[in-house]
Amino acid sequence: MHSKAKKFIVAIGASAGALKPLKTFFDSTRNNRTAYIIIQHLHPEIKSLTIDILKLHSELEIVEAEDGIYIDENKVYLLPSSCFMTMKNSRLYLSPRDKFALYPNLAINIFMESLAKEKGDQSIAIILSGMGSDGSEGAKTIKQNGGMVIVQTPESCEYSSMPESAIQTGCVDYELLPEEMPGAILEHITETD
Repeated sequence: MHSKAKKFIVAIGASAGALKPLKTFFDSTRNNRTAYIIIQHLHPEIKSLTIDILKLHSELEIVEAEDGIYIDENKVYLLPSSCFMTMKNSRLYLSPRDKFALYPNLAINIFMESLAKEKGDQSIAIILSGMGSDGSEGAKTIKQNGGMVIVQTPESCEYSSMPESAIQTGCVDYELLPEEMPGAILEHITETD
């Protein structure tokens, strides 16, 4: 039986140049009754090595999301490269991504908007390095539903347009280095509980 206790979910939007900040983020992340969902832009026919890499940087269990999987705390779920993902009733749901309709890839917005509707003030958005503007609308929806929004400081990004686009929406609570984000999350969770 799954716990009905308050459970925060952190959606991490990642694109070009985000692997290094992801490693740094999870180097500093500890068990804190939180689930992490990574929505990473990848070509749909490329198998991601992110799970294998992050396992070297995290004490949390890291898995590829499966359709209908229940979201457990202290666990990290990675979006499969060939899918879009939403959540409902604390479960992740996958839908195929048309490999011929690659751009714009709005996988981050799609997931964050469903997270905001499902979890409200227990949702947290993080936007890391990346090109384009995916994540901005999703982060704005999370903020409008009482959640928290963090972006990687643009000057620390290999590609800064995703964080900069989110900042321009006016919905960002913090601009932080990846190693500073887990502390801000823990403080937010503690204050909100």
